[in-house]
Amino acid sequence: METQRSNAETASAVDPAHRRSGAADPSPPAAGVDDGPGSTADELAASLAGVWRTVLELDEIDDDANFFELGGHSMLAALLISHCERTIGTVIPLQLVFDNPVFGDFVAAVARYDDQQGPALPRLVAQGLRRAPLSLQQEQYLQLEQALALPSVNNMVAVVEVGADLTLDALQAGVDALVRRHPALRTAVRPDGDTAVQIVLPADGLPPVPCTEIDLGALSPERRAATLRSRVMRQFLVPFDLAEGVLLRCQVFRNGADPDVLVLHLHHSACDGNCIGFVLDDLAASCVGRPIADAAADDPEHLDYCRWQRDNLRELLDDSRAHWRTVVRALAEDLVEPVERRATASYVRLTTHLPVTETQQLRTWTAAAGLTEFSTVAAAAALAVGRVGDRSRAGIGMMLDNRNHAGLERTVGSFALSSLMAVDLTGVEVARDLVARVQDEHLAARRRTQLPLETLLAEPADELGVTPNDLIDLVVDFERIYRMNRPGRLPLSVGVDLSELLRMPLLGPRRTLTAVVQDDERLALTIECVDEPAERAEAQALLDATVQALADFAKGPDVPIGTGR
Repeated sequence: METQRSNAETASAVDPAHRRSGAADPSPPAAGVDDGPGSTADELAASLAGVWRTVLELDEIDDDANFFELGGHSMLAALLISHCERTIGTVIPLQLVFDNPVFGDFVAAVARYDDQQGPALPRLVAQGLRRAPLSLQQEQYLQLEQALALPSVNNMVAVVEVGADLTLDALQAGVDALVRRHPALRTAVRPDGDTAVQIVLPADGLPPVPCTEIDLGALSPERRAATLRSRVMRQFLVPFDLAEGVLLRCQVFRNGADPDVLVLHLHHSACDGNCIGFVLDDLAASCVGRPIADAAADDPEHLDYCRWQRDNLRELLDDSRAHWRTVVRALAEDLVEPVERRATASYVRLTTHLPVTETQQLRTWTAAAGLTEFSTVAAAAALAVGRVGDRSRAGIGMMLDNRNHAGLERTVGSFALSSLMAVDLTGVEVARDLVARVQDEHLAARRRTQLPLETLLAEPADELGVTPNDLIDLVVDFERIYRMNRPGRLPLSVGVDLSELLRMPLLGPRRTLTAVVQDDERLALTIECVDEPAERAEAQALLDATVQALADFAKGPDVPIGTGR
């Protein structure tokens, strides 16, 4: 998973703020809705319609609008719930979105909701902190640097093409504004006795963000591409001085008649892959002189989250212990012989595509059923594990954005956490039931992943004599290509993929499957594995089986499927 297997994240397929525009009629009050918590039926419907419009970036929402058909997915569903909590003052479960994807049904469900889903998470509130302990995630990142003696292991990059003229002065002003706006990008990590503490530096008086301009226009296309990769890699390997606290630097490559390439270098302690899209969105505004919207006074920042996690550590462990013991026991029962894991400097990426027609067929019926694209791909991957390995359960790893609190929707910081599902492949006869089962497991894991997976699994894994990585058959990731084309913003798009160049040795789970929706609407599926003959053969078999499962799913929700042994 991200914190274990990779030291670099690129913007080539990361856009948590991705939206699909649409139009609908003005939203009338939901029929048959009684008074909601703290509001009349009309007021509740109007409030929730405003939330849907904000999250989906639409002008209007009508009673028949389907969240997933309008471009919603699991990350946006979490964002929706966070907005709802702030707007109506009631904590509602994420499951409510998936069970009621149609707006009118969602309003009615919110009005009926009576907190039967169990206690909410401890509340995260803004405290205006300028000093806080490291989160457990950050602590792990720094321990990884020390263990590998490789200070650049947590460096990240975002690479985009620029679709308009961008002067160096405009870029400098833009990145400086970005650092002033987001405290995480100007947070120093310094020793504090036997531990470390992070301190937000004042926005005024900061040194300029390092910006380098490189002119490649006179080079041949082949030489230009090679030089760009070489210069990015050289900068990528330069460690950040965490004690200084400015955790961003950038390069801009001038390419003659071709689009310029902008490269942002960041540190994982300040940013995760899920907020690279937020950083690029704000940079697209600040580089053309538009102010970046300030956070609301009651919005928590990254340091508030770090303090919250530490203060509630025992409660979070106690709340999730039974869930993770069940997951570990289920996977340990079906565990194949553990594979000896070793760091390797060589790996391979195998890629194939699901055709447009089948991709569209899948998206049509899953969206109508309130099932996400991630759940669909993860179900296909779990089925592939069962078919290839003759297994009755599959351990599917994943990355969660971990933004379950109101006010963190677009906060820059290192929030993401690895998680794990134990997918039972028995007793499922049709595609819809398997995808729904995976989605239920995903939501259960999301609710109980507030700490690093290694922390959550340590006790139950030790009881059974296994390691967390032994339980993970395949990590699944679903990404969207970043593109900024809003009026009055600097146009940015992905055109250069440096992820293969910048990957470091796989340190955790042996295989990762990444699904990316392409501009032509095909679904690209890439599996990464150690470059050894046996590993490569099994990875290819898993990739082929995943594509076949998706092709089978595309035939319809009631298509019969064979699951494991």
